Amino acid sequence: MSHSEWICDIYDEGFQTRGKRDAHKSRNHHVKALLNIGGVMKEFRRTESGKFVGLCGKEYQRVHTLRRHGVSCMMVITAIETESESSENEEGTHT
Repeated sequence: MSHSEWICDIYDEGFQTRGKRDAHKSRNHHVKALLNIGGVMKEFRRTESGKFVGLCGKEYQRVHTLRRHGVSCMMVITAIETESESSENEEGTHT
């Protein structure tokens, strides 16, 4: 007798393997992600289309591709530079 199906808790849908069920869960039920952007934790949520949208507007199906893109994204680099410049200006205005 074969193993019973691996069941998705939310949709009550069966899968042949645990890996297929886990892939389904991460693809369909993973709706938000916290990423470290320049030392600040930022929350990203899936849009109506089911994709995560980066600071630059590019869309990604998976969190790890959004994270990988964020390392070299010019919008993220600019945001980090702007934050550090503004904190330097604030530090210089204290007397």
